[in-house]
Amino acid sequence: MLDDLQEHHKDKINGHDFHKLKQSYKDKITEFIIKIEDQTVKTKLGVQKAIVNVFDISNIIIRKLLSHLNIGPIDDALQNHNTSNNILQKEFEEELIFEYIYVCTEYDICRSRESFSDFLVEFLKIILKTDNRKVKQASDALTEVLKDVDFAKIMDWESYKIFKVLIAKMEFMDELGTRAILTILKSIIANRNQPIILYGTEDQALVNKTVIFHDILNDFDKALPGNNENTGEWDHLTKSLSSWVIGKNNNILNITKNLFKNIEKGIDKMMEEEAETMRKNIRLILIND
Repeated sequence: MLDDLQEHHKDKINGHDFHKLKQSYKDKITEFIIKIEDQTVKTKLGVQKAIVNVFDISNIIIRKLLSHLNIGPIDDALQNHNTSNNILQKEFEEELIFEYIYVCTEYDICRSRESFSDFLVEFLKIILKTDNRKVKQASDALTEVLKDVDFAKIMDWESYKIFKVLIAKMEFMDELGTRAILTILKSIIANRNQPIILYGTEDQALVNKTVIFHDILNDFDKALPGNNENTGEWDHLTKSLSSWVIGKNNNILNITKNLFKNIEKGIDKMMEEEAETMRKNIRLILIND
């Protein structure tokens, strides 16, 4: 990865400085690997965790080293060191996407964390790592499958009619708008355990709906616990999605169908009292001002 960055900007990066950077990286990552070699890894999960740890630490080291690299302006119109470093960091992050997907698929270590909500965050992250065209393709597949999902148990007729209108609006949204919506959704789910900051009384209604949405996620986390069966399905879905990102799997529609099969399984497991609570919460989000 570092060699690719150097080759791409060989006329802007001082060769001696970059050599020192690569040597520093080798020294630090070797030191870390020596430390984890002392740990006895007896299981497949242990090996997978070791690979993930090396991958994560490697990226942290590279980020820190790149931030201290002295380079000339990458773009003649941008005569600014910080701007050039930001461009280099951005290119590193883009390369990192493909490295992550390679590690995920090559070593069978796609992980969707411990809960259904964590899995959704991971799923959305993978989608958002792609270009706008693929983000829109994924969104179109999601809306297409949503049309046929049976939500009768957790959504009354009035809520369902509004939900269908929202799906239709999502279908006609452009690529940038679609990315924005999925980014917001991912952030809301990822920060579900964080306090919500209220900046003004006009935000109160939005905060209330966010809290209700978090309650809905919590109910799904209970209905779809992180047991071996569910995590196996989630890991398969994230691995399939990662393969789609790099072009090894073209059937994004089938991936989204399997996603909602898992969601429908959670709905089926809900007791009537839980389903009634969810119907009320969904109605509060979709209908009440």
